[in-house]
Amino acid sequence: MEFARRLVDRRDLTVITNSLDVAQVLVDRDGIQLVVLGGVVRPRMHSLLDHLTEQACRELRADTLFLGIGAISLERGLMNDYMPEIVTDRAVRSIARTVVVMADSSKFDHVAPAFVFGLDQVDVVVTGSGVRPEVVADLAARQIRVIVA
Repeated sequence: MEFARRLVDRRDLTVITNSLDVAQVLVDRDGIQLVVLGGVVRPRMHSLLDHLTEQACRELRADTLFLGIGAISLERGLMNDYMPEIVTDRAVRSIARTVVVMADSSKFDHVAPAFVFGLDQVDVVVTGSGVRPEVVADLAARQIRVIVA
């Protein structure tokens, strides 16, 4: 949500989202063309999921995917605790040239039940200052840019 809030002063930007909350922040903003993916609403998370979202992605392309994630393991990759969400995560990944993962430092070294995709498909990780230096070094060795915010 914070990332979406910071986009409000952008111009000539197309945002594709499956988040109803992000859509609410960006709707009617000058300079932002908003595309909301369809799907079944996930209660309390206000996101749209399922095969309808996947079908919509087949018609779209994006320069950059900004993805929040539930867990990051250096050995296992990106994971989520809500299995139905992985179909959507993979679908939006498939339309983007570049992947930026936004995850606070508490997401590292955790395992969740649903594998999303590997770190080999990640270009940039944005995280907090609590990230361990060895995690940053491992990601950098994989040619993943790390931004500590």
